[in-house]
Amino acid sequence: MTVDGGLDEVLSLQRWLSGQDDFAGRTRLLRPGPGPGRMGAVLDTIAVAAGGGGTVTALVGALSVWMRNRGAKVTATVKKGNRCVTISADRVRAAEMTQLREMVAEFSRALDEG
Repeated sequence: MTVDGGLDEVLSLQRWLSGQDDFAGRTRLLRPGPGPGRMGAVLDTIAVAAGGGGTVTALVGALSVWMRNRGAKVTATVKKGNRCVTISADRVRAAEMTQLREMVAEFSRALDEG
């Protein structure tokens, strides 16, 4: 999963996921090689070890809860094989949670279809 929003957001999400029962001990930060013309790598990727069925749904659901509690604009991309979905949130309000839950369900279906 990649996260746009700065290093603080990436570290916050990784710590938060590590504190969730479904993902405790199953996340790690990935440090890619530096891009062309860059002196260092951008730390923006969190690897999540996927278990059995429902892991992707749980991850996307957990991600939506974390995003709701952020005070800033955050974009995250979840990849499974050659499929990916991107979720973007900007100060999500409680009234928007129903729509966010519907998107989570749709994204989970898209990632699980094979």
